[in-house]
Amino acid sequence: MASRDKIFLDTDVALDHLADRQPFAEYAHRIFALAETGELTKTRHPQAMMRIAGGDELYLAAGIESA
Repeated sequence: MASRDKIFLDTDVALDHLADRQPFAEYAHRIFALAETGELTKTRHPQAMMRIAGGDELYLAAGIESA
């Protein structure tokens, strides 16, 4: 198996992709497409999806200090 490039996704890149936020959405869509075809491997911070799903309100409700 050939080695793949690995990238660390910032929360904003995921939001650009999911919400089609301009002017960055095109680049974010390309990153996700490359990951889907296996041309690169993406990773994210473990709490990224929590931040995307509910923002700081979820942190406060869970008694966790926001990063």
